[in-house]
Amino acid sequence: MGLINFERPSARTQDFQFRLQRMRDLLRRLDLGDLLHQKSAPKPAPIPTIHIAGTKGKGSVAMMIAAGLSAAGVRTGLYTSPHLHHLEERFRIDGKPCRPDQLDDLIEQSIPICRQMADQEVGQPTFFELTTALALLHFRQRGCQAQVIEVGLGGRLDSTNVIQSSLSVITSIGLDHQNVLGHTKAAIAAEKAGIIKPGVPVISGVRCRTVDPSRTGTACGQTTPPKNNVACDIQADDDPEPVIRRIAGEVGTRLLTLGEDFDFRCRPTRAWGSDVELFDLPAPTRNDDACPPPSPHMPPPAKLQFHLGVEGMHQAGNAALAAKSLQILADAQLLPDDEPAGFQLPSLDIQRCVRAWHSINLPGRIERFRLPDGPMLIIDTAHNEDSITALATTLENRFGPSAPDRRRMVIVFGTSRDKDAGSMLRVLSRLTDRLVLTRFQDNPRYLPLDRLADAVPPRSFRDVQSSESSQDAVAMACRATGPDGVVVVCGSFFLADEIRRGIQIETLI
Repeated sequence: MGLINFERPSARTQDFQFRLQRMRDLLRRLDLGDLLHQKSAPKPAPIPTIHIAGTKGKGSVAMMIAAGLSAAGVRTGLYTSPHLHHLEERFRIDGKPCRPDQLDDLIEQSIPICRQMADQEVGQPTFFELTTALALLHFRQRGCQAQVIEVGLGGRLDSTNVIQSSLSVITSIGLDHQNVLGHTKAAIAAEKAGIIKPGVPVISGVRCRTVDPSRTGTACGQTTPPKNNVACDIQADDDPEPVIRRIAGEVGTRLLTLGEDFDFRCRPTRAWGSDVELFDLPAPTRNDDACPPPSPHMPPPAKLQFHLGVEGMHQAGNAALAAKSLQILADAQLLPDDEPAGFQLPSLDIQRCVRAWHSINLPGRIERFRLPDGPMLIIDTAHNEDSITALATTLENRFGPSAPDRRRMVIVFGTSRDKDAGSMLRVLSRLTDRLVLTRFQDNPRYLPLDRLADAVPPRSFRDVQSSESSQDAVAMACRATGPDGVVVVCGSFFLADEIRRGIQIETLI
């Protein structure tokens, strides 16, 4: 159908404008107009709709919320992107991907409409606009009782931002897609916060730059606050948290922020994963009035404890955002006083929700496999400095020199042309001095090996090998690490897909 695909860059897309009006028109033509956000006369979403943006973590948070709702008996649709193997993975209901024949039917329904739009001024939908519309149509036709929608890129001008949400979640802010979203964290925060809508509660995982140690919990055994109470190394004028708080205040909605309104503790378990405790914090006292005051009906501080079957403090933080989202959906007391009736799910059993995370598998998120010749293989879709840092920290804690399960590691790395390979490799050099460079085959975005080799920071890796074949690269890494070591594949969704397809699912640990 010749649809523009923003997941494959081309000269044509650089001059193509993101027009939300076309997306609104597409949904109306598919008889999904009741899902649209109306600025002049907002109405509650027909079913609870959770809208999630963020630089990293948004896919994990989306999958956790959806798994929790499904475990509690709520038929839930989940729309995420990109997919690892097949397009159908983007459209899941209660964890099961859309069947190929169902997707064929959805496309058949949309073809006449796309052709009509192509002949009119509005123009034909882009690839992502169409997949978003097909997801919403699939969830409608299959009788979903709730839907979890992940933003594709940014937020303000993303195709998903035409919907009326019931809850907005912003997971994190980092430097990625700067050519589209801006070159500072503050600018990117403004784009992500574009999903905030009047009267719709917002949960933010973007911590304040200055942390009051009396208000924060102990995460993964950390017992001292960050040096100088600075949570991250950003300049005051590039702090994303005040941007989100300001926009929430301007829009007029309730904002709950990690580290200000709630927090979490996590303890890694001996085998894998973490024990997590979510708890509320006393209402903060601010020196400004950018955010509406807390509701007088807020319940007293409460705790929620659960086991998370995926590894990493960053995933425990994602679980904290997901758990707080489920609490808001379940508890009408946490909603603004004027929240329309029917938004909450008062019969939602939170304990049933979080028990689903005990054995949850998040494809491509620190996913473990046992290879036939012995080494453990970890596949992760991390593809920017922030997500690579989270991956490296997790592996250091589990397999590093001071960890109980110390193991030799070898990195297999490949990435896209538009990514900062050097910064990612610099972080990964903390883990090991052995590196195998490669590329993926099925997408033209790959960074060629000669340019990838040039991006390796000086004196970062002692042993650097390379292979045009990603499967051969893994084999090289296996020989270098030995049967008791760990091979880590990262740098790209496309690379994770290619390696994962060559592994029998029975080897998933």
